[in-house]
Amino acid sequence: MVHTQRKIDLPTWDPERPFPSIGAPPIEVAGRTDTGLVRDGNEDQYLVTELRRHGILHATSLEDDSLFGEGDALQGLLMIVADGMGGHGNGETASKVAVRTVARRFLERLPWSHELENDSVPASLGAAIEDAVKSAHEALTRLGDEGKVDPHLGTTLTLAYVVWPHVIVGHVGDSRCYLWHRGDFGQLTKDHTMAEEIRSQFGGDPPERYEHILSNAIGGNEKQPVVELCVANLAHGDRLLVCTDGLTGHVSNEALAEIIGGRGSSAEACEACIDAANKDGGRDNITAIVARIG
Repeated sequence: MVHTQRKIDLPTWDPERPFPSIGAPPIEVAGRTDTGLVRDGNEDQYLVTELRRHGILHATSLEDDSLFGEGDALQGLLMIVADGMGGHGNGETASKVAVRTVARRFLERLPWSHELENDSVPASLGAAIEDAVKSAHEALTRLGDEGKVDPHLGTTLTLAYVVWPHVIVGHVGDSRCYLWHRGDFGQLTKDHTMAEEIRSQFGGDPPERYEHILSNAIGGNEKQPVVELCVANLAHGDRLLVCTDGLTGHVSNEALAEIIGGRGSSAEACEACIDAANKDGGRDNITAIVARIG
């Protein structure tokens, strides 16, 4: 599995700023998904779960909650969004298979003891994320080979794993993860689109149609996805947003910062995100997970 790894400079973090010596701060988290105003079905999926060597399910768009059982001491918080593609219902299948497979496999492979050195993703944790994505890619490819679905079905997937005082992000496609920190709001992920490839290689603004062509996805063909890994420091009061492009295609970063940084709850912020996207036309499915640290 090929991967890239980046250190995130946002937010600036004061190493003298003390963190609690015992346990992590409480995290208020919520997730919402909406079909939007144009699409007939919803091809997005999301999942939020505490990891306690088992998962304690918080919220999901999947039909049942049998993915995890009860467990012991809290290890971290896992948030996943996926935006399927393929048409004729295959998009929904792709995102559903990917979320289930990644969550299960990540839980199985997760190293329960890890330390971050030099703000880089530990090799064992990065390998767990990569292996989970690889398993999802193989599952979707197998479904296509067996003729059960269109062989071109695929999905984006963005995973954010909060293990205090850090968030580790695994990313494929053009869904996004953002961090709000003391009024600063920045994108932790990089869009894996043809437009972004053109910008990085040649500069300038490519035609708008290239914004919607993925250069990296789970499934869709035999090419293994490239997993982007990054890590950022967290502080009390920070907020995370993990979302699909049905939100970011309609709502500017400035507007998102105002919503995420507002005084409302995480659930209210999710609803506000969906309302804002629908007010701008709701041309795609919309999914948002919001987490407030401490």
